[in-house]
Amino acid sequence: MTISAVTSNSSPAVDDLTPTADVSSTSAATTATTTKTARGHHHHHGSAKVSEMGQMMSKLQSLATGNPDEFKTLTSSIADKLTVAAQQASGDEATRLSDLAKKFQAASDSGTTDALQPSRPAPHQPYADAGVAPPQPSAQAKQTFEDIFALVKNA
Repeated sequence: MTISAVTSNSSPAVDDLTPTADVSSTSAATTATTTKTARGHHHHHGSAKVSEMGQMMSKLQSLATGNPDEFKTLTSSIADKLTVAAQQASGDEATRLSDLAKKFQAASDSGTTDALQPSRPAPHQPYADAGVAPPQPSAQAKQTFEDIFALVKNA
């Protein structure tokens, strides 16, 4: 198992919305990874999703410095997709998607990944402490993220 694509550019705000593997449908051969951040918090993610997120953030950083026009177009498109997903979602998920859309729009407006970086330390993980799984993204949100990962990968 390789987690080399995980970078410090990964944003907790983005990670919080990234769909993780559905434990009920994964095989015993699929293993979740535990990463320890510089702040000492443990994050549990499906290994493929961590890799996709790391690759996406790395590609966005490369585009921001190497092809700013494409970066602005791509991050604006991501913001649009997240805005549509937020309008179709409800409750906390709608709020998180809308907030993330604003961050991608700010990245597009500025031409940098600064808005995608963590703005504050990651909060303590109440779900892990309570022994329950965090809420899972809806099927619509999962599809939105799959579309976003594909969009960035093909950029």
